[in-house]
Amino acid sequence: MKKDKKEAERWRRKALAQEIAAAERGDAEAQRRLSNRYASGEGVEKDMKEAVRWWRKLAEQGDAGACIDLGECYAEGEGVEKSAQEARRWLLKVLERGRESGVIDENGCVWFRGEHQVSLTDYAPWNDAAAVRDEEECARWFRALRKLAKNKSAPFARYELGCCYAAGRGVKQNWKEAVRWWRNGETAIRGAHGAGIRRVAQKALRKWAPGRE
Repeated sequence: MKKDKKEAERWRRKALAQEIAAAERGDAEAQRRLSNRYASGEGVEKDMKEAVRWWRKLAEQGDAGACIDLGECYAEGEGVEKSAQEARRWLLKVLERGRESGVIDENGCVWFRGEHQVSLTDYAPWNDAAAVRDEEECARWFRALRKLAKNKSAPFARYELGCCYAAGRGVKQNWKEAVRWWRNGETAIRGAHGAGIRRVAQKALRKWAPGRE
């Protein structure tokens, strides 16, 4: 029995070494497996720094899922120094690729952190008190949303774009444009808020332009 365990360990180490060698050569699948292994501790000692290292290599190859994982690590300070700016940088790459990223659907891009659902746009600079005044960064997120909103199968982006126009996020405040995009994204509005355009617009006015109701 002891001999069998030693033999199994020898083969495990050999397989891991081969996987690392493949990942070092740029094999995306090997990099994905390694990052997940180190993040979960599956077959190796859990090591978030190693997980981040492989996610970074994978993200640099354009893998959207790895960009999200890396962004989350920066947002939470797991395996890397916490940095909201770096988190946004990696997550913006996903938004800029839109539906081509493979992780954005008609509901946007959402995932779970524990029991809580998180959305890609939760990380937008206008949701960060330290970044909301960075007009250039807000404009980049706005442009990415506007590009995505032109896709008919992305109603959530149309709703978010309407909010950008209503609040002046990355663009000059324009209520007419806000309502236009909200109308185009009405399915997302009803799904998220259980209300029509009129109620959403009234709520937006109270929040972003009090006195104009």
